[in-house]
Amino acid sequence: MAKGDQHDNNVILVPNRGQVIDMDGKLRPDIAVVSENGPVRLFFSPGGISYVYAQHDPLKDNERAQLARDGIAPAFKQRLYRMDLEIVGANKGLHFELAEDAGAGYFNYYLGHCPEGVTGVRPLRELRYRNVYERIDLVVRPQGDGIKYDFIVHPGGDPDDIMLRYRGATSLTPGLMGSVMVDNPLGRLEESAPYVYQEPAPLASLAQQPVAASFRIEGATLRFELGDYDRSRSLIIDPGVVWASYYGAQGHDSGRDIKVDNNGDLLITGETGSMLFPVQPGQFQDVIGGKRDAFVLKFDKNRERVWTTFFGGSENDAGNGIHVDRTRAVSIVGSTFSKNMPLKGNSIQTTILNLDPVAFVAKFNRDGSLLWSTFFGGGEPDVGVAIAGDARGNIAITGHTREQGANFPLQGAWQTENKNRKQSIFIALLTSSGQLLWSTYFGGSENEIASAIAIDKAGDVIVTGTSISED
Repeated sequence: MAKGDQHDNNVILVPNRGQVIDMDGKLRPDIAVVSENGPVRLFFSPGGISYVYAQHDPLKDNERAQLARDGIAPAFKQRLYRMDLEIVGANKGLHFELAEDAGAGYFNYYLGHCPEGVTGVRPLRELRYRNVYERIDLVVRPQGDGIKYDFIVHPGGDPDDIMLRYRGATSLTPGLMGSVMVDNPLGRLEESAPYVYQEPAPLASLAQQPVAASFRIEGATLRFELGDYDRSRSLIIDPGVVWASYYGAQGHDSGRDIKVDNNGDLLITGETGSMLFPVQPGQFQDVIGGKRDAFVLKFDKNRERVWTTFFGGSENDAGNGIHVDRTRAVSIVGSTFSKNMPLKGNSIQTTILNLDPVAFVAKFNRDGSLLWSTFFGGGEPDVGVAIAGDARGNIAITGHTREQGANFPLQGAWQTENKNRKQSIFIALLTSSGQLLWSTYFGGSENEIASAIAIDKAGDVIVTGTSISED
């Protein structure tokens, strides 16, 4: 079992339905299953299991000065390292059997390479590599903040066929009590001494019948040394991975806003490190800012997870504010650097004008399916900060912008120019279907920052923030 430190960091295994891409943005249909939580990212393919470790290092002053932008400026450098557990000599054309966990909710993915969405992806309670070797199956299950995997040797199978090679490992060394330490530059796996047993024969004792077993290290490869056993009955080999952890920080995930709907369900938005699959094992991949996506997470009133929706493109994206209306539809506002963020419906704005962040607004139905989305901003940095709604389903957003020209989407504006030519608040009102009713600048001759927004019963929009402008 791969085990981490945090109680709420349980591993979730999810089938790949087209949401997984590599560092070059290419689809990876060879990856059957990925993990969506836990201290190490896991990728399952016919050849074995890839462990992707991450370490987050603070940027140096010169790096921060070069890369800093308003809104969601990178604060760290993410180092990725991939280590593969290769199933040496496995049969070609392996068949995967995926058993869904029907009661565990589902994931939706709205990403730059799949703007129409990969939706309704349910977690797995079991992944089985059928006949990985002749008459041998490999079964993988999530268990707490790690995974548990067993080799099941059916009658006629030969456990001597099983070979596990750690590509990208820096060393395999004997540990205490028959364990093996598998090290790499960013982490460690500790393989505890294998527990091997047979189920009781018919009419025999009800207890499992243990079989003597130990590891044999051959360079970067592990094999099993087994004692005598009844070859007419199945044999279960549990490699017993005790834990996997980082040498360093455990990722940057941030919840930015939270609301409760009229059913008592809890909705959260923020940003998360959407770790892409590294191209080569055993090599470092440095990613400034971490390639982050916005997310929406829904828990029911019993605080069981209902669904999670990822939303973003190929660059950094963050959800900053969330609103839930009377129909339990969910809207978020945030900022993005991604030109390929998924857009749907009659978007107010369909392009980003330069490399600076732009605000975005997106609306999902109660099940997490994307209804519409749009960019909202000009040619200078724009940050969407907060969102609110009224009884008619209209949506009000606010944020701040440095846009000074005619590129900002103004309509029926109370203030038509950015007076300070630095940073001004913007306010906008949209219909429930995403059409722009009005928008305006709001600010004086100095800098302003928006903080929150509300709509009263009369339909008036109220904004609060910070200003140093006397006018």
